[in-house]
Amino acid sequence: MLAVAAPSALAEEEGLLERAGQMFGRVFATSEQAPPPDAPCVDAPRRITVLPAVGQGTAEQLDDVRTAIHNSLSSRNFELKRPQETDLALAAAAINPESLALEDPERLVKVLQLDGLVYIDVLTISKVYAGAYAQQEVSVRLRLYSATKKAFIWEKVETQVAREGGLSLNLLGILTTVITSTKVLTEGVRQALVDRLARNFASAIPHPVGGNAKAAPPTIAVAFSNWGDGPFRAGDEVIVYLKGEPGLAVTFDLGRERAGLPMREKASGEYLGAYVVREDDQADNQMVVLHATRLNPRASLDWRVPGRVGLDNKAPAGAAEFKAQPVREGVRLTWKNQDGGRDAPLFTLERSDPESGVFSKLAEVATSEYLDQRVSVGHAYHYRITPHDAAKNTGPVASVRVVTVTPGPTAVSGDISEDTVFHALGSPYRIQGPARVARNITLALEPGSTVEFGEGASLEILGAIQAMGASDAPVSFVGSHWRLRVSDTGSRIQQWRYARFEGIGGGVEILGANARFENCIWRGMATGLQADEAADIGIQSGVFAQNQTGLRLGNSRAKLERIEFRGNETALLTSSGASLNARDLQFDGNAVHVDAAQPLDIGAARFRDASYADLLPRLRGPVQIDWRSLPEEQNLLRQWLKREWHNVVAALRVDDLANAAAGIKTLAPIIDDDSRGLAAAIELLAGGEPSVETAASPFARAARSQTQSQPGSAWIWIQETNLPFEPALADAPSRLLDEAAARFSRALASQHYPNAPAAAAARAARLDLARHQRARLLLPGERDGAYWRYQVAYLLDRPALERDLRLAGVVERDKSTLVVGLLNQSERGDATQKLADALQKQKIRFINLGQGGVTARAQEKAREAGVNLVVETRYALDIGQTRLSTTLKRFEAHLTLNLYDVGDTLVLQRFTATGSSADFRESSGIEKALGQAFGCVEADLLASLWRLDEARLAQTKPKS
Repeated sequence: MLAVAAPSALAEEEGLLERAGQMFGRVFATSEQAPPPDAPCVDAPRRITVLPAVGQGTAEQLDDVRTAIHNSLSSRNFELKRPQETDLALAAAAINPESLALEDPERLVKVLQLDGLVYIDVLTISKVYAGAYAQQEVSVRLRLYSATKKAFIWEKVETQVAREGGLSLNLLGILTTVITSTKVLTEGVRQALVDRLARNFASAIPHPVGGNAKAAPPTIAVAFSNWGDGPFRAGDEVIVYLKGEPGLAVTFDLGRERAGLPMREKASGEYLGAYVVREDDQADNQMVVLHATRLNPRASLDWRVPGRVGLDNKAPAGAAEFKAQPVREGVRLTWKNQDGGRDAPLFTLERSDPESGVFSKLAEVATSEYLDQRVSVGHAYHYRITPHDAAKNTGPVASVRVVTVTPGPTAVSGDISEDTVFHALGSPYRIQGPARVARNITLALEPGSTVEFGEGASLEILGAIQAMGASDAPVSFVGSHWRLRVSDTGSRIQQWRYARFEGIGGGVEILGANARFENCIWRGMATGLQADEAADIGIQSGVFAQNQTGLRLGNSRAKLERIEFRGNETALLTSSGASLNARDLQFDGNAVHVDAAQPLDIGAARFRDASYADLLPRLRGPVQIDWRSLPEEQNLLRQWLKREWHNVVAALRVDDLANAAAGIKTLAPIIDDDSRGLAAAIELLAGGEPSVETAASPFARAARSQTQSQPGSAWIWIQETNLPFEPALADAPSRLLDEAAARFSRALASQHYPNAPAAAAARAARLDLARHQRARLLLPGERDGAYWRYQVAYLLDRPALERDLRLAGVVERDKSTLVVGLLNQSERGDATQKLADALQKQKIRFINLGQGGVTARAQEKAREAGVNLVVETRYALDIGQTRLSTTLKRFEAHLTLNLYDVGDTLVLQRFTATGSSADFRESSGIEKALGQAFGCVEADLLASLWRLDEARLAQTKPKS
């Protein structure tokens, strides 16, 4: 780029112009050739647009070609649609600019509401090297489409080539400033070629005849800026240079917020402008656009300057987690870049001399890691890191100290009496006998470090241990029959993170100390971890696997979260004094999951056992589990309860009280108090005697009362109900019972008598079967998708219930001995026939006694025929016209049925009803009205017949 960055650069602008002119000598000389002659055409379209360019080149280069051609065509007699408006219209019509060649031109002119289209195909836009020099080539095909002709009426291919005058491409032999400038000048050469090519097209393309003559746009040979020296910070100058025709008024925009910046003509046709960056400027990829205006003849031109300018006054964030770790090759430095989406900064690393303490530069890197191999063992080194960006803004400095160590193994014995660090490089640290960390001393373990214990060796912590591993470099404690004991360390918290404890017979003991474990694993040990003597431990995300005892809690307080116990002899063992706060525990494949000496709540623990029955033997002692919080697929208790309860309900449905009682006894210890009342009732009906507590429940008392008053009459039926789920539904028992009651009759007919005829089930649904309920009980429910699924247990008077069900035809009754005599006291016999049909369905014998009322003679005839009861039918019919039509009639049937005992003229019971209908046909109208009236009294009449028959049979039944 141009070596112009300081505010004083404008004072040397003459030298700048001279240097730029030398560099652009041949380009300028070839950019002002005479254009070809004009080409007016009477058939040329007037209202046109220049479509987005397609072909070779970047998006910016293609846009430059389109802009230049649009600017040049503005001097012709066209009415040009602005490129921005064209792009918006194409986007609204969902047309991809990159696939314009596939679109029908007729559709495009309709969408854009134009007479013609200009298509641009960029065939070549490249830089070709020839020896020590380079030349640029731009080749474009332009086509003009006419909506009137419905065809392309003109096409031309134009190629422009320019050699970059005197710019040697042997870059190693040119100064750095010239190398930078080459990048900018190359873009400038391309812009000049594109402009010359566009002007040639404008002179050659057919343009419409007539209209006001337009002045040619201002001539611009080349324009460029020092964008390559950026990004720029406060005080820097952004320089913009333009070579074009003399006498222009020129301004430039640097992005949208910095517009109308002036440029001055310093020499004939050469213009220079500058913008001094402010402290509050912060922007990336800002485009520089020139606005050139000729006053006479007046014409304007917008020109995009190659390159994007960055303004950067924001210092990069500091390097986070700057660490130094001794490794076999030297010291590895690592850190994290905190700048997120910003361009990655560079980091300058410095190291102090171990003797003088003076810092010197190590390296400048863009990565987040560096290996310093020029170190000596046993020395202390200080490192510091400084981030800086391309604008030379610097961020905060971070530092770290490290001591290089001898590669392991390293022997450890006796007391550790000063703060000590175990390094990965010094590992393994081998302890062959007893070792101890003294009081007020801290032992720290770096990620990747390992402690190896010999047979029976031990490490006692009286001070503090900080074993801070990483997910990819854990700290490890391994050996055979080893022991790590932390005791009496006061309030200091012992910390392990990403630690692995392994070894036959080994174990970790926390006695009277505070310890925290995170992402740790205990594997293959006698007792993985033991806490006692008022210890306080916390474990997050841990695993106990293949231990004799995974975790043993004595007199201690423990908080466990996300812990997995798998393959242990005993996973969790607690004794008196243990206090546990557990969340998200998982048990898999342990011989004993939990062994508790006192009530122990392990929360919503998950078990991988096959069933609840398999789980029970693996839980020893009073273990409490929050089953309600577990999802269905992990809730072994709920799965088992469903299966066992299903068996109980299935037994009740077939009146198998023995199996129902046996199943309910299995469930009794874990069901709620209300459900225990149901269990007591089932046991009573099965002939057993429930406990005093359960027998006192309302449901059980009702069962005992019903059984005592009418042996064999009590019946337990379970109703299954679904309701659309609402959050408060589970806490609304009264509403659930009411909803179930509203569905009781229909549910009983459909669920318990699924083979009943549909018409019979519908009749039963209209009966008041709830009057036969002696008790009801809401059973626990659960959410099932979008519904709340629950059950209600009912204690029913079965004989009375089935009497109604027989009337409806749901339950088939044995053939009755009852004989009913029918007397018709109406002119029509329709009502008597309906009564005969109803009696036949109920398998009740009847004899038609003929026409007339109940007289002594009629009763005598009935007695001789063996009739037990007489029904007299009275039926009156009213027919009238409706207001709607003279042909549409209204029918009313007034029905009276009188029930008599044979040999008696006194009415035992009277049934009356009125039915109505409207119909055009008399026969169907009478049938509907009479059917409606008879339907109102049918059920009550039949019920009376059955009751009178049962009473008659009871009187004639011989006494035993």
